[in-house]
Amino acid sequence: MEEYTLTLNEIKKINSYFPDDKPLFVVDGNEFKASSSDWKERLTAKGIEKGYLEMERIIVTKDVTMEDIAKRIQYFTDRANEIHVLISKDKAQAKQKYINLYREQDSEYNELTLAQNKQIVNSLGALRAYRGYFGHLHFIKNTYDNLSWNLGEFSQAQSWFNVFGKDIED
Repeated sequence: MEEYTLTLNEIKKINSYFPDDKPLFVVDGNEFKASSSDWKERLTAKGIEKGYLEMERIIVTKDVTMEDIAKRIQYFTDRANEIHVLISKDKAQAKQKYINLYREQDSEYNELTLAQNKQIVNSLGALRAYRGYFGHLHFIKNTYDNLSWNLGEFSQAQSWFNVFGKDIED
């Protein structure tokens, strides 16, 4: 593994993404140290939030919880909202990012509808709710004019999940 030394300015930049009362790193003499034991998880979560990393996809197993599903749905909505902001700055980049997000959700929906996964999806409320979320995404033709509509579908489907989906029981 390659060793990397951060400069003080790089540490300040990283910490600027975190609240002042809970920085990711602290400087101790000539060294920097993690401010807490969960620094890797916090850095990963921030990377996902900022769109630098993709959140791990939901794997169809009996261990999936409603909390896992809610986090994943929030990820899709956050990414869609970030892309929506990008439309006014760079429509072409926004459209490409939307295509990538569309493919990501389509791949997960496909997993939920595979015949080999039917029994486990039907037996677990969290996975049925997740399938229902995808069923509430209604995309229209992928054009620049329809980009806002299609990105808005992620929020619409999340609203369905928050009102109805979270109550689906095993």
